[in-house]
Amino acid sequence: MSQEKTTPPSQAFVTPQTQIALAIDTAYVIGQKGPATKSGKKVFMMDNHRSQNSTDEGGDELSTVCKVGDTISWYVVPLDPTTGHTVEIYDWKFYDESQSYNIFGIPQDKPQKDPNYPSYWLGVLQKPSMNQKVCYNLYINIHYGNGQVYPFTWDPFLIVNP
Repeated sequence: MSQEKTTPPSQAFVTPQTQIALAIDTAYVIGQKGPATKSGKKVFMMDNHRSQNSTDEGGDELSTVCKVGDTISWYVVPLDPTTGHTVEIYDWKFYDESQSYNIFGIPQDKPQKDPNYPSYWLGVLQKPSMNQKVCYNLYINIHYGNGQVYPFTWDPFLIVNP
């Protein structure tokens, strides 16, 4: 990975009301054999909305409860910073576009990567999800060794209230 910044930007211009932090056990993920599509107990997700009834913190199936108008951010770090591994979110997609409720509106459609911080994504919630969980996929790259990359994905949830 190039010498890109891996810490979140100064939030002088945008302070997300909903913040989702992810810690990835990179050594465990890289050590697994087979398809790299399920996170299992290798991903630890937290948000700042426990008081708003977000559920399943600490695992990979976080259900974040947020509101229309919220700016929402995702930030990922390696669980063990001494490994020398770096992590980035390289894509964000709805699990099923037909069940997205257009929560990010159009044309934004989904959160956007901060071009200067590959571990940081932002979006603004535009529409409610009608009390339904909206499933999305996070796509992660783990950079390790001499330029090796290990990609994997999983599918947490958002619930967007009016």
